Amino acid sequence: MRNYDGNGSTALWTPLALHGRYNPNRWNHCVDCGIDIGQYSKQYSSMFDKVTVRDYKQQYDYVPCASCMHPAFRKKYAIKNDIIWFEHKKQLVKSTEFATMSIPRFINSGANIEQVAELLGSANTIITNSYHGAYWGTLLKKKVIVVEAWSSKFYYLKHNPIFAPKGYFPVHELAEQCEIYPSAIDECVALNQKYFDEIRDTLK
Repeated sequence: MRNYDGNGSTALWTPLALHGRYNPNRWNHCVDCGIDIGQYSKQYSSMFDKVTVRDYKQQYDYVPCASCMHPAFRKKYAIKNDIIWFEHKKQLVKSTEFATMSIPRFINSGANIEQVAELLGSANTIITNSYHGAYWGTLLKKKVIVVEAWSSKFYYLKHNPIFAPKGYFPVHELAEQCEIYPSAIDECVALNQKYFDEIRDTLK
């Protein structure tokens, strides 16, 4: 980072992280407050030697979430359920035909990543409205169905899940359409390691 005095240290990432409801056709425009993150990111990114984002095919280099480095996503887990529902704790699904179906339902309120990995790894198919539920499920070589995507970030996952229509949807039919990405974890780990090496070299 160059010539930075520490003031406004959240200015670069705040528009990306806190303004979460975007029009999928205009990802850089917050529908809540009208902020255009492009005017922020271009202004502040120039102060950094390297800038990456976890959104695929955007204006900055792509590096997926570093949680892929955790060894829990390399393990194999015993299958306990064919399908599970992994719900975001702050984006609960209140009204949908799916909510009444007899599928084991969990909320991502825990802080233990190893327990979460084991939970996700114990199913063949994961239905989720959690970004990390979709991402981690992909790393674990699971079928992933995203329901009621509430942020544009779901649409910029490199390894695409199936997006379910709002309301009732045929779970088993959608599961058959899901693609499993066997090399996703190796690819994500390699990109993170590469970026780490670049940062290390920059700091020398």
